[in-house]
Amino acid sequence: MNKNKIISIGFVSLAALLGVSLTFFGNSIFVIGIFSLVLYVYHSFLIAPKNRKFMNIKQALQHSDISNEELSEMTTIDPEKINSLRVNNEFSEQEIESLAVALEVKEDRSAQRNGKRALMIVVVIIAIVCLVYFLFGDNTP
Repeated sequence: MNKNKIISIGFVSLAALLGVSLTFFGNSIFVIGIFSLVLYVYHSFLIAPKNRKFMNIKQALQHSDISNEELSEMTTIDPEKINSLRVNNEFSEQEIESLAVALEVKEDRSAQRNGKRALMIVVVIIAIVCLVYFLFGDNTP
């Protein structure tokens, strides 16, 4: 089964459980569940792609035949700093971009493509939680 389908099924199940828990335990569980869902989406689509890009650059640097001096000439980054990439991760965005261009590392756009899907999942989960709450919960005025 596809990884995204498994994640989607898990989120729908989580939404149903949040709706049931909202019915029995009140609003605090609902807020905690939505907060954890938002944190997951934030990490998956904003933080993880940057880490993946950095790891791709490190791999390309390890498997590249280009010397540190040649890369330094192409990117204006100190050769010692390029050499320390395996140990030290203190690089600015601009330095990482210039290394990506020099090493011909393609940008991973899967997070951008899946961003719309993630937003739809969040909306569907909130809708399912509200649906379960209003169908089975106490919805008296």
